[in-house]
Amino acid sequence: RQLMSGEPLRHLVEFWHITDWHLNLFHEKRGDVKDMCRSSTSNAKQWPGPLGHFNCDPSAQLAKLATESVARISQNPTFILLGGDSHGHVPSARDGRDAVIDSHRQTAVLISASFSDSVPVLPLVGNHDTWPYYTDDADMRRQIARMWSGRFSRQAAKAFAASGYYRETVVSKPLLSVVALDTNALALPHMVEEGRKQINWLNSTLRKAQTRGESVLLAGHIAPGIKT
Repeated sequence: RQLMSGEPLRHLVEFWHITDWHLNLFHEKRGDVKDMCRSSTSNAKQWPGPLGHFNCDPSAQLAKLATESVARISQNPTFILLGGDSHGHVPSARDGRDAVIDSHRQTAVLISASFSDSVPVLPLVGNHDTWPYYTDDADMRRQIARMWSGRFSRQAAKAFAASGYYRETVVSKPLLSVVALDTNALALPHMVEEGRKQINWLNSTLRKAQTRGESVLLAGHIAPGIKT
């Protein structure tokens, strides 16, 4: 392969970015699309189609179809970046810590069924990945880290569980790493101190990468903006 300039592309890194699944494990065939399929309706005109509806979060069945389709295109990527928010906008009566954990477990089942254990998976913390949402939930991070144990290094998993941010080498030659941020801490007013520590760590990590001649992919869930 070649770049547009005509120079040879010597190193090709291929990865999947799977993010914002927002799985609704309580999805109903008669779900009301005007309520994100969180409640049912007798009005057939407001039911989702066989593959769901753009107003609604996906069912586990649709997520399975999507994962299998992705794997058919490329089953052995360099890594998978799990961008956060595996949990959906589910009925409030069914929402809670257990529901969030179940969504993460289902995501792990789907990815593990389609990709071999040799493919690294790098998780990020989304605002729907904690309970309550938008919080510094160390227990939830520990559980997510355990789900992906063996898919990223022990050092990265330990850092993810402790703080939500970490660095992971994905290609050794030429050196390429993913620097994963906990954007909850960078977006929430009550987490200013945690956010400041993370920015200091990020600056230090990037300076070291520059010294090593290392390329970095910077990843986070909540995009930078006026409130971050």
